[in-house]
Amino acid sequence: MVAWMFRSWFCPANVRHIQKQQEESSGPVQLSKFLGRDKDDVARRSAVSGKKILLKVDKTKEDKLAENNRNELLKFLNSSYD
Repeated sequence: MVAWMFRSWFCPANVRHIQKQQEESSGPVQLSKFLGRDKDDVARRSAVSGKKILLKVDKTKEDKLAENNRNELLKFLNSSYD
C-alpha cells in the first residue's frame, strides 16, 4: 500500500504542482518573469512602471501650429543674433 501511495503522489501532475509552488515562493524574482516580457517583445519599457514607452506620438493640429510658431521664433532670434 505504501508503494501505491508513493507512486500516486509523485505522478507528473503533482511534481509540476510542487515545482510551481516553489517558483511562486517569496524568494527573488527574475525581472523578465515579473514584467511578463517575452523574448519577442523588444519594445522599450519604463524602469519605474514597466509600461511601454511611446517613441512616436501623433501630432494634433494644435501641436503642429505650436511647433511652427516655435520654429519661426527660433529663426527670428537666430537672425537677430548675427
